[in-house]
Amino acid sequence: MTTEKGSDYLPWIRCWAPGYTAEDQIQKLPRGRKTKDNAKSGKWLIFIHKKNAEKVWGEIKDATENGLLGVGSKIFNPSIPTSRSIVVACIYTYDYEDKVDVYRVLSKLRELGFTGTLSYKTDEATLRGHYGKGVTTYRDPPHPPSYYFKLAYRLMKKENLLVDEALHKARTYKEGN
Repeated sequence: MTTEKGSDYLPWIRCWAPGYTAEDQIQKLPRGRKTKDNAKSGKWLIFIHKKNAEKVWGEIKDATENGLLGVGSKIFNPSIPTSRSIVVACIYTYDYEDKVDVYRVLSKLRELGFTGTLSYKTDEATLRGHYGKGVTTYRDPPHPPSYYFKLAYRLMKKENLLVDEALHKARTYKEGN
């Protein structure tokens, strides 16, 4: 694992999807965006107990480096002594307005077994110093993955949908529709 210092001077461990570099993600922001006024990137936030962080990070890192998740990922280094028992991992997408990509990454995170609440925050909100309740752009509540995958499978068969379309529809499905 390589530790790099982020803009907030906290020790983060980072990895990149194929075709992306640290310069793309950190220094310029994806696609050359340099200011908080036009940053379109964002991230899914996963809160992990420190004792599970290395195992979970290994899964996120492998999926990111194999191009299955977003443009890059990072985790607060769990070996840094702090009073907190929870660390955060961030899985970045290049553009929070690209809902297809944002939900594609969410689907992959669910496939990896992340069943708790997942929140998505724009980098614009972070750059503006917005933290805490009410700053997330998207939120996916906790759910057992088997229910949604079974429903998505039925929708794929019944409506001839692609996997990502069926997963998205399954998450928004209302009984009786």
